[in-house]
Amino acid sequence: MLEKVDMKKLSYAHYSKIDDPQKLPIDCTIIYCSESNIFKMTYSGVIPVVDRAKNISQHYKEELKKLNCLASVGGQSKSIHLYAPDTVNLDGYKRICYINQKMDALRITEYYGRSSRYSAFFRLLQSRMRQLNKFQIDNGAFIVDLSNINLFVDLVNEIMASYLTGKYHLFKYKPSQFEWYDKVTLEEKVHFYHKVYWLPADFENELSSIGNSPKRLFTCRLPEDSLKKMNDFLNRCNSNVEDGLGISQADLIDGLLKYFFQQKEITLNGMKIEVSKLMTEIKGNN
Repeated sequence: MLEKVDMKKLSYAHYSKIDDPQKLPIDCTIIYCSESNIFKMTYSGVIPVVDRAKNISQHYKEELKKLNCLASVGGQSKSIHLYAPDTVNLDGYKRICYINQKMDALRITEYYGRSSRYSAFFRLLQSRMRQLNKFQIDNGAFIVDLSNINLFVDLVNEIMASYLTGKYHLFKYKPSQFEWYDKVTLEEKVHFYHKVYWLPADFENELSSIGNSPKRLFTCRLPEDSLKKMNDFLNRCNSNVEDGLGISQADLIDGLLKYFFQQKEITLNGMKIEVSKLMTEIKGNN
């Protein structure tokens, strides 16, 4: 599922010039590099820049300023992106997470916007937040409020301290896995890149607590044409996200199952299972 990135064969490029994810090389890694330098933009830099986020309450901004990381304010100054302390460019490579506020609580997610739709530290952050069992989850977003904002700040600072001492490695998904590639549109042309994540060497144990991905709930062999259909389906989902339409995890799983398995019964791990029961079970675990 995941493989360690050879840093000697890592290309950090603005234009990948690859127009099909299946054309991404296997023996090296290409990740998107933004041309926006974090210290040259008025909306990004050291952590006090969070004060520019108009939709984030002041009491949350005061707590977020205790973070040992960098930040940028996006979405018409309505949201916040957190980045590692050694970040140079505003993209997914060193992004920690995305923060916005709904009602009186912060929502912590990965990032599914218009450019570089991933955050390389998020899988690790996601795992640690689940392990603490102090954060509610609403439609894929971790809810941070006044009762646990200090825990969130401490957790991010702990992860960054470990990262700066070299405790994490860069990993990438192998082809044909869910959400394994990044897609960026530049000058009306689509470019594809690898998606990478910072994780400890024993990442399988680290990620075992996440448990919110379809591939972790069951194992199913799919024929070649089904893999192509899956890729097409996820591309359509990405297009919807790019247009600003949110897709819940439950809807994604529901759509995938309906898309691939038109029959009433499928075989998973050698067992025959009714699709309707499987959908109910999976969505009930999210």
